[in-house]
Amino acid sequence: MKNITILHYFTDDKFFDSASEFFDSLEGVNNIYCFYTKKKNYCFHHIHYTDKILLINNKQEYCSMFSSPEVDVIYFQSIPVGVYNLFNHIGSDKKVIWWSWGYDIYHQLGFYKAFIPINILKPITKSFLYNTLFRKLRHLATCIYITLRYPFYLLHRQRVLERIDYYTPVLPIEYDLLKQFNPNFKALPFMLHGGPGFYSKIELRYKTVVGNVLVGNSLTYTNNHFDVLEVLKDCTFGQRQKVIFPVNYGGDYRGNISILKDRAQLIHAEQVWLESFLGEEEYFQLFDNVTHAVFGVIRQQAMGNIFNCLRKGIKVFLFKDSVVYQSLKQMGFCIFSIEDDLNGDVLMSPLDFDCVKQNTIAYNSKVACCIKEIQDDFMMLRVSSQKMAIN
Repeated sequence: MKNITILHYFTDDKFFDSASEFFDSLEGVNNIYCFYTKKKNYCFHHIHYTDKILLINNKQEYCSMFSSPEVDVIYFQSIPVGVYNLFNHIGSDKKVIWWSWGYDIYHQLGFYKAFIPINILKPITKSFLYNTLFRKLRHLATCIYITLRYPFYLLHRQRVLERIDYYTPVLPIEYDLLKQFNPNFKALPFMLHGGPGFYSKIELRYKTVVGNVLVGNSLTYTNNHFDVLEVLKDCTFGQRQKVIFPVNYGGDYRGNISILKDRAQLIHAEQVWLESFLGEEEYFQLFDNVTHAVFGVIRQQAMGNIFNCLRKGIKVFLFKDSVVYQSLKQMGFCIFSIEDDLNGDVLMSPLDFDCVKQNTIAYNSKVACCIKEIQDDFMMLRVSSQKMAIN
């Protein structure tokens, strides 16, 4: 069977390195990584493996890649609205795969509803964002401006959805939600239980000593820090227990971390604010001393952090209306709710052995499923592409 060639659309983001490593490891797959920029001496900010990337400064040349006879598959690492026009250049003989990250399906554009139109902000955080007339008017003006800037957005979005052949979510529930809210979405699932990556089973890790508490994963409104802090202020902490706030990623609150720090003074525990960049290995080493993690996300977000917690025997708390909470429950994980379980002295004891065992089994089951999907789905893709080439 002949190899297939995949053309990748991607942004200058931290996910590229690991995703490209995965694709480069696949048998029978050739990869083309093209990046368009007007700057001839562009320097990547988040990507380290730049040698494999073909920099293109000519927009016409870049767009022509999407109809090149050498290409069998177009792989989109997220589809922001700014690249909808690329779909005008995709040849009818190409298979199109969309790996959504989160922002591209949960955030509305102006007054246009999101692909998955759920309320991603909790009451206190939402109240903060629009607590003055000026902020309300600024939000209204922004929505009006964006809506007028993209008058044919819904038409273009529908055309994009109809052109997607395969869809890879971060969580399986997102595929169902996309189908529920978008009747014209007909894509087939592809690597439904996990995006590009290397999967391996884990050993049970049971923590007997209470450690630190991790809160959120970034400086973003969707972490709903205010609502989480409102609950944490009534919780009891150990004398040496610290609360860790990763705020070195994301730029909401206009980058003003002091807004959160002031509200966090209500917590009766020492606080650690991660404000400087940490490498992935260094960052996840911090989890070795963490026994509890609280994530206020409603949309799918922070999954790298959350799965690391589950692998390391950490007790995870989420809001019950969170897509993440609902999905992890469906997958068989032992997860706790912020509303019902995060109170009193619950942070004074680690996750019990039975729950650690349950999470280890659920995680290894997910890994086995992901490995099988990688083998089956890419074989199916090669067969499908070969049939199209023959026709």
